[in-house]
Amino acid sequence: MVRSKSIIVRLFYTIWADIIIRYRKQHPDNTDGYIRYMLILYVSTVNAMSIWQIFSIFEFFGLIKIHWAEFHIFPTERLNGGLSYFFMFVFPCMLINYFLIFWRKRYIKIIGVYATEKGNYGDIYLKTVIITVAILVFGYGIISGNIFKL
Repeated sequence: MVRSKSIIVRLFYTIWADIIIRYRKQHPDNTDGYIRYMLILYVSTVNAMSIWQIFSIFEFFGLIKIHWAEFHIFPTERLNGGLSYFFMFVFPCMLINYFLIFWRKRYIKIIGVYATEKGNYGDIYLKTVIITVAILVFGYGIISGNIFKL
């Protein structure tokens, strides 16, 4: 008996199919390799933002404690924090997305199975995450008093 995929897996692949199709339509002159590179970078960054957002809310309410990797490579704390964020959140998302979507050109099958007529799921996901992260960052900056700290 074949089990159907969970709703989360179907939603994940539907979002990716919509994003790939829309990006191809908007950038028809780009090569396939360049499109894959840009999408894995952009969407993995947004995936990392959503994971960071969930962890930050849990940490704010005292449910978990995030142990940040510490780097002392750059001269400022903000740049070292950005590097830490990249290695803790963005890079793992890039690896996961590469193996689930782009490895052995799986995205072609995903587009065939999960593409929707309207193609709105990808846009809704990307914009929702970016807007909610901006609200979270500004809200935390106002609460902590660090909004204008460089």
